[in-house]
Amino acid sequence: MKIPETGTEHHWTGPLGSDFWQLCLDPEMVEYMNCRITDWNILGRRMLIDTREGIVSWINRSGTNADIMVAVDHIVEAAGEVVGKRIKQMRGTRWRHPDDPPRTGIEADNSFYVGKKAEEKIEAFVSGGRQASEEFCDRTPPDLVVDVEITPNDRDRPARYAGLGIPEAWQVHSDLDQDTKIERPVVEMLDLQAGGRPRRIDRSRVMPGLTTQNMPRFFHPAILIISMEGHAELRKLLAEEMKKPTIH
Repeated sequence: MKIPETGTEHHWTGPLGSDFWQLCLDPEMVEYMNCRITDWNILGRRMLIDTREGIVSWINRSGTNADIMVAVDHIVEAAGEVVGKRIKQMRGTRWRHPDDPPRTGIEADNSFYVGKKAEEKIEAFVSGGRQASEEFCDRTPPDLVVDVEITPNDRDRPARYAGLGIPEAWQVHSDLDQDTKIERPVVEMLDLQAGGRPRRIDRSRVMPGLTTQNMPRFFHPAILIISMEGHAELRKLLAEEMKKPTIH
């Protein structure tokens, strides 16, 4: 893509090897591009299209990033089975304010409706089809968003999610175990509606029983599910951890 002379292009390589891109353009240029580009995702995923600030950003994810992202899907869905909550995975959805232009907004790596909202989302599709389903998403923020592999460019994402009324976000990093020299996922949880600004928490409010301490244990069996080998192990581990008494 040729960058206008008035714009700038920024590129980062993330700690998991993904390529992160950001264009900073005249807002009118982003609005013009939004009218001409039929599918922003030809650039990549985790799109952010902001016609007010003139920002377009995306990620071209690495294989490791993709594996962790899919593992999060399996963990949340299996956790929902354990606690009896319906889960509706909404990856690829771009969340925006109702008055924002169509196809703009912010896309997380993973988004989920949990419990009541998941049931309502499914009912909207069953009763009204695709249009009713899309209208539901336009007026209903997800319960949880997850981003994998964080760079300095992502500092304002939690605030953007909070402004949309999303209650909770997880950020998944990778940390090197000094004993085994193996990269292990680390999960930070954020209460986005704590008042004032997003605040770190050590246990999920949306998925009670999942904590920053026990989440890393679930990634290995979740990644095994990709090869259809780990579902039973993951569900057993989640059932053991999530039913432990809470100690305050």
